Amino acid sequence: IMEEVFGDGRARMEAALAYRDLVDALAELGPHAQILAIDLRGQHADDVFTRVPYAKGMFFLRWLEDAFGRDTFDAFLRGYFDRFAFESITTDQFEAYLAEHLLDAYPGTVTEAQVREWIHEPGLPNTLIVPQSDAFDRVDAVRTGWEAGEVAANAIDTSGWTVHEWRHFLGGLPRQMDAARLAELDATFEFTASDNYMIVRDWLQIAIRNQYRPAYERLEVLLNETGRMLLVVPLYKALMDSGQHEFARRVYADAKPGYHPIAIAAVDPIVSD
Repeated sequence: IMEEVFGDGRARMEAALAYRDLVDALAELGPHAQILAIDLRGQHADDVFTRVPYAKGMFFLRWLEDAFGRDTFDAFLRGYFDRFAFESITTDQFEAYLAEHLLDAYPGTVTEAQVREWIHEPGLPNTLIVPQSDAFDRVDAVRTGWEAGEVAANAIDTSGWTVHEWRHFLGGLPRQMDAARLAELDATFEFTASDNYMIVRDWLQIAIRNQYRPAYERLEVLLNETGRMLLVVPLYKALMDSGQHEFARRVYADAKPGYHPIAIAAVDPIVSD
């Protein structure tokens, strides 16, 4: 659908960002939580929400599509949805259907061992196709030039950049930066004032790591105006990881009454560490 609506380039950028976010998420999860067929018995679903089923699951399906070809894999998916329409099935049922209608139907394409590694083992298999984006290569080039002092921020041509290019630009910046460099970027691209929550979240994580104080008013406003876990959890974690405990706890005390109980359950353990 992404390719049909926005083109292959946009789809590649989305996949590359999803891969980066998944790698970051896996680095903070124990081996059990990295498995697609995770055992949730005795656990509350709200306590085990991660990027794994969404992103790792997506890359598993992309791997199958690449191995068998899009036409073959699309036919398999249509059959799968017709067979199990309006039903919930177990992992064992899925694996049996996959073996019968894809693996056994096209022998020698992939092995059951490879499939089991994707579904039942932690981490990312070496069969993973790491997504690449030409657009991101161009972003890397201009970022590298800016970091080396070869080009000023206001000389970077960002015309036509989407949210994805901006997120990739921010995601590749050094972890440690001085205030002057951050101020140059902020003055040129107005990251602190951005009305895009994903861009401003990524920027604020950088600001927190480097204690870039001009962004802290926006940080406090954002943590109070939204309780989306995708936005607030990484920011509270960045504050606590960088030793800014007092600020994190003060802001959370103000914001907590407006948060959904699920968000509270996610943030409470972070700020109490």
